[in-house]
Amino acid sequence: MKPQTYLRLSLLLPYILWGIALLLVAVFGGFEGSFVDDEMTIPLVLAWLVSIYLVGIIFWFIPYTLLAAGLWIWSINKQARTTLRVFAASPLILTVLIIIEMSIFTFDPQSISFLPSAPDFENFWGFNGIAALLTLAVGYFCVGIGFAIYKLLQKLEIIKEPGTEIQSLAAEAG
Repeated sequence: MKPQTYLRLSLLLPYILWGIALLLVAVFGGFEGSFVDDEMTIPLVLAWLVSIYLVGIIFWFIPYTLLAAGLWIWSINKQARTTLRVFAASPLILTVLIIIEMSIFTFDPQSISFLPSAPDFENFWGFNGIAALLTLAVGYFCVGIGFAIYKLLQKLEIIKEPGTEIQSLAAEAG
């Protein structure tokens, strides 16, 4: 497999992880408890993270799909190293897209006024800040998984850099 092929297929990773999260909830059921009533256990934290990711698709599906389609098209005829660098920065691009989306969803044109206290800027920035932190955390988690799989496939020689086939054939022949 060429590095470009893997990198482009890796854009599907967030959708695959969402499917796995959905499968986990379907198999193990929903979670019970809260951080207030129960002590924070690893299963409870994991259940919360999975549920946030599952519900989060409402917010990230459209921006990520647009980003992934754009990166897919952009990466045609690009070198693998360049593509890898841009894909690694994609959580930053996605964060900007999600903040724009959140701003559109939370924008209330009726609250605009020339009075300083009319718009609720504290909630606006707080909500966007939480969205940005979650997007960056999940985005770089996905990038990390994708990069780890990339390195594993390279070690298993499933992904071969262009030109390495010729070098390996020459080594075998010589």
